[in-house]
Amino acid sequence: MLNYIRLKLSTKNIIILLILIVYCFLSIKLSLYKSIWRDEAFSSLLSQQNIIEIIKSTSLDYNPPFFYILLHIWQKFFGLFPVWQRLLPLLFSVLTIVSIYHSLPKLFKLNHALFKYLLLFFLVSNGSIFYYSYELRPYSMLMFLAYLCLYWAYKYTNQPTNRNRNFFIISSIALLYTQTLGIFWFAIVFCGLTLSLLFLKKFDALKKILLASLIIFSLYIPWLFIILHQYQQCAGSFWLEFKPAEKLYNLSALFAFNEGPLHFELGFYKIIYQNLYYILITVLIFGFLKKGFIRLTSFSITLGLVFLYYISYYKPLFYGRYFVFLAPMVSILEAYMAYYLISNLINKNYQKIIKLALFNFLGLFYLFNMYYLWSDYFFGVSRVDYSLIKNVNTDNLYTTSDLDIMSCMIYHPNCFYVKSHHEIKNYTGILQLQQKPILNSWENISGDNIGIIFRDDEYQDIENTILNQGYSQNDIFSLGDNTYLSILTKRPLNIYN
Repeated sequence: MLNYIRLKLSTKNIIILLILIVYCFLSIKLSLYKSIWRDEAFSSLLSQQNIIEIIKSTSLDYNPPFFYILLHIWQKFFGLFPVWQRLLPLLFSVLTIVSIYHSLPKLFKLNHALFKYLLLFFLVSNGSIFYYSYELRPYSMLMFLAYLCLYWAYKYTNQPTNRNRNFFIISSIALLYTQTLGIFWFAIVFCGLTLSLLFLKKFDALKKILLASLIIFSLYIPWLFIILHQYQQCAGSFWLEFKPAEKLYNLSALFAFNEGPLHFELGFYKIIYQNLYYILITVLIFGFLKKGFIRLTSFSITLGLVFLYYISYYKPLFYGRYFVFLAPMVSILEAYMAYYLISNLINKNYQKIIKLALFNFLGLFYLFNMYYLWSDYFFGVSRVDYSLIKNVNTDNLYTTSDLDIMSCMIYHPNCFYVKSHHEIKNYTGILQLQQKPILNSWENISGDNIGIIFRDDEYQDIENTILNQGYSQNDIFSLGDNTYLSILTKRPLNIYN
């Protein structure tokens, strides 16, 4: 009997391990096809500075330094090869899945295999969790810490031990110093817990959570002053537009696939995508009808979505991806709702058969899902290929794009951002770096063989200035995503004129 139990446990663990191996394999495979692009390049370049410079740079940027400091240490051990760097966000993505899979059933006292299978399926199938597993940005770490903050906050209110309090404080501080909008998640969780404890008249627990939150807030005050200064510097120069229908669509898509539309041809996926609003609303209403952690999660997601959507009417500062930390929370609600429906609608005599059939179906569906959506994921990673830059034999590269300069600096040793100082906006990433290769005018360019990276019709605006300096165009080719590289050679002087 004991041997059978051990075999059963080991078999279940092997299956879980295989699922995670497939998940990691697909993430790494996409990472191999993807060059370091724009925002990723900023993360890599900023993290290559020393820790003091990282803190100085992030004091001028949108996000705090914690992720970049970890990436700096990671680079020291694993180097600068893109795939090796992206293993850090993949690690946090896997930690998010594993921590939820192992902790939630214990929290719910629901150690049922069916719930665990559903939980694992909805987590690994969540497009946002998967997408940011191969993005060299802090979002996968943000999702991991957001869940820990919620989990330990709830656990501390129910079991006010020193251990739970310390984990709540540590996870919250790490969250706040990872991404600026972490403060909104912390505030939302705090409001949800406070209202719940007041309603239940648990005043002792309320005092403890208030004291712990006061400690967290006091440790965050130094960076809060920096955030206020950043807001004053950048609020008037941000570029985003708010389109209500598009934003609502993107927010809904964030929980099922990824921000923005995918290219669906299969009717099943069209039905899901076209009804994302209603699916999300149904899941949230279900969460409100339950108690404890599920209700707190549903409340936090709803408050986060409402805040993001309506504040954009007044200050369109946010992309939907800034609230991607809500995605794993929705997966939790989806898994719990699916388990609740199956457990209550299906006769217990048939649940073992249903569990086995469902497990096989979910495994096959996950593989089919990844196969069908692979073209969309692949399109996303291959739409622009900056690695082509390193194959070009040029002395210097120049660009007027604040996005392209970052990737240019990754793949070429001599890159320059050409723009007059009064035209450079405060949020431009290159201003945050200690090394700022900026030229004030195209008249200052040099080199016998040069390259110019430009977007669409930008080249027409600078063509005459460059040609007047004695350059002629040798070749031009596309990097993808309406981005082009023009190769120019300086003509020899005519000594007879």
